[in-house]
Amino acid sequence: MLENIIIRAVLILSEVVEYLILIRIILQIFRMPYNIFVNFIYSVTEPILGPARELLNKIFKRQLMMDFSPILVWCLLDYVIVPVVVRLIQYIF
Repeated sequence: MLENIIIRAVLILSEVVEYLILIRIILQIFRMPYNIFVNFIYSVTEPILGPARELLNKIFKRQLMMDFSPILVWCLLDYVIVPVVVRLIQYIF
């Protein structure tokens, strides 16, 4: 019972992060002016996307023309982080 609740919370949290990243991508494409909503999205997603951007810059030894950090974070969330966390929760409970 508790195991299912925790797993569901992890899945919901990962979906929220993915939607926030998607909103940030849309905001970057349409060059939305800064307001409270835009500042909130950037302040929530930058701690997640910043390290991924730095990692990509180190791998390619230069700054890329496009920002691929959202794609990297999205793939890591879906295929690495969430499955590992779910397995750990199942192992613990």
